[in-house]
Amino acid sequence: RVFAGNARTADGTEKAMAAYGYDGLALFTGVPVKGNLTTSAAGGVPARVPPSGSGPNAAGVVAARAPSTGSGPISRGNGAVSARMATTGSGPVAGLPLAEGIAGTLDEKPLREVLGAIERAAATGVLRIAGTALRGEMLLRDGVVVSARTNRRTGQDAALRLIWLQEGRLEFAAKWRVDAPNHPGWKIAPLLAEAAWLWDELKRLGDKAPGLRDRVEIIDAERALAAFPESPRWRSLLATRSSPMLIEDLAVKLSQSTYRCRAALARAADARSIRILPSS
Repeated sequence: RVFAGNARTADGTEKAMAAYGYDGLALFTGVPVKGNLTTSAAGGVPARVPPSGSGPNAAGVVAARAPSTGSGPISRGNGAVSARMATTGSGPVAGLPLAEGIAGTLDEKPLREVLGAIERAAATGVLRIAGTALRGEMLLRDGVVVSARTNRRTGQDAALRLIWLQEGRLEFAAKWRVDAPNHPGWKIAPLLAEAAWLWDELKRLGDKAPGLRDRVEIIDAERALAAFPESPRWRSLLATRSSPMLIEDLAVKLSQSTYRCRAALARAADARSIRILPSS
């Protein structure tokens, strides 16, 4: 059910919005509605959405049930009020309502554009991607990737590998909530930028990029700090001068993708601040 009307914010201004909920209880709010909707303009019976303490409902939202006619964000729906939660921006996926789901080939609907649309809409749901040999899914909460897995990897490694997939199909299903760990996850814009840089960097490095079973030996701790300059854990490892460590284990300790570790450590090896010990 969708309630649409004016929300009075803490500074006294009014903003038109829709509150998605059940029997007046808002599940989430803040979806823009065109125009200046009021109780009389909406033509419905007023319904008060209880205050939530913070956010759009902090001062309480007085809304009117929108009529089941018209067009735009609120439209007719078999006697009930339906709404498009958000639509995509530009490009091949332009204008597609995320609430109704997205499905197609990666040629028709590039994954980067779909992820960008999900981020802009702060959407929640499951994005499934399937290639010839690789398949997996990302769980998104409020436009952030909170979990990712493939048939071979998990975490950020899985998210990067799915972003790099060039052929296959995708399907996004919007949901009220996803069953995923409650952690910050990975914001989509930085994740896409990281994927683009790593793709180019690992391609440039070629065989110079170390393998996951290779080990890292510290030669010059002060200069090696440049490999992960913002990581307190890396600084701690350098201070203790620990014994050579597997790169895949180092990635776990630093909470970095193995791809990022391989690229950063290859640069450090070139600078002779570390030594890569090939696996036997």
